[in-house]
Amino acid sequence: FWNSLERSLTEIKKRRDSDDVNLTFEVLKFAKRYHMTVGFDTETGLTKALETAVNYNILMRDMPISPLLTANDLEAIRSALLDVFAHLRKIRNTNYPVQRALALVQAL
Repeated sequence: FWNSLERSLTEIKKRRDSDDVNLTFEVLKFAKRYHMTVGFDTETGLTKALETAVNYNILMRDMPISPLLTANDLEAIRSALLDVFAHLRKIRNTNYPVQRALALVQAL
């Protein structure tokens, strides 16, 4: 989910920063329609959403879930869980919500 959201928001930001859109905003500013240009950036929340997606994706991007899902014996499950919990140490470097992290650990 977070990978897809980050890609989508990055694409939207790239389009927002394109020459066509910037020209449109310049025309609106020239026509003294400031509230439309300022309101667009503040109301969409694109920057904050992109920051959140990038921040959460630090934790979720390389989560080693596949070995846990394909484990056939107890030793493979043990090894996969150790890998997942070792990966969860990255949570210190993110602003991932504690309640969601607890739910993730409980789901494991």
